[in-house]
Amino acid sequence: MKKYICIVLILFLSSCVRNDRNKLIITEFNKKIVDTLHPYNKSYTAYNINIKGYINDSIRIGFGPDSYSFYFVGEIDEKLIFDYYGQFERLFIFDPYKATEGRLEIKYGLY
Repeated sequence: MKKYICIVLILFLSSCVRNDRNKLIITEFNKKIVDTLHPYNKSYTAYNINIKGYINDSIRIGFGPDSYSFYFVGEIDEKLIFDYYGQFERLFIFDPYKATEGRLEIKYGLY
């Protein structure tokens, strides 16, 4: 019985976690990162991405397999803001592209 209660509690708590924002600290540039943001309310107006750090070569930031990509290189301190009015999921794609070393802090979310 205790095991059943623990499982139900874990499932409940995991469903309460906000999944409309995320933060990444990237120090290894050997694989792509794809994350999906799930809206949990109806009052969003923007999709923000804040990027800070440095890299030795270019990276790509995208929002879907066929979307336009943004390229960054060197020292980065950028904020990207896009309109967002729907209740649809948004993708975040980090591609290390040509970068092999550096350190990036990326915060992104629906606001």
